[in-house]
Amino acid sequence: MLVVADTSVLLNLCCVGHDICCPVSRGAHSYAEFIRLASRFALSWIGSAPWVTVSSVVAVPDTVSACPGLDAGETEALALALQIRADAVLLDEAAARNAAVQLHLAFIGIAGILLRAKAQCLIPAVRPVLERLRTDANFWLTVAFEANVLRLAGESA
Repeated sequence: MLVVADTSVLLNLCCVGHDICCPVSRGAHSYAEFIRLASRFALSWIGSAPWVTVSSVVAVPDTVSACPGLDAGETEALALALQIRADAVLLDEAAARNAAVQLHLAFIGIAGILLRAKAQCLIPAVRPVLERLRTDANFWLTVAFEANVLRLAGESA
């Protein structure tokens, strides 16, 4: 599976000690942002992680730059996903997800990654990871969304 990632998904998962289980491509801008933020969380090892490849984006298509509310990293991730014909792009922000839909790109966020990881027996449970994301990475989910994720994971109360 060929995946492109925005900074937030990888950084949040790495903050709680979980790696992505497939090769990930990053644009040069978002990779530099990722390394800068990772150093603040004592995650400098991520810069040499074998599952991260840095790719440069030749140009941002007008279809991507026309999408509202994107930051530079999200713009780059979406452009790179189109350029290399990625199977999916890792995104968590609403504007980026809306843009992915507009661009006909498959996307997945942290909740989706955790559900897949549990289904593949890579993690025993989703709930403790969500709790660590909330406390260690200041990750925010609505109560309703979190309840739905836990229901899908078979962990509802």
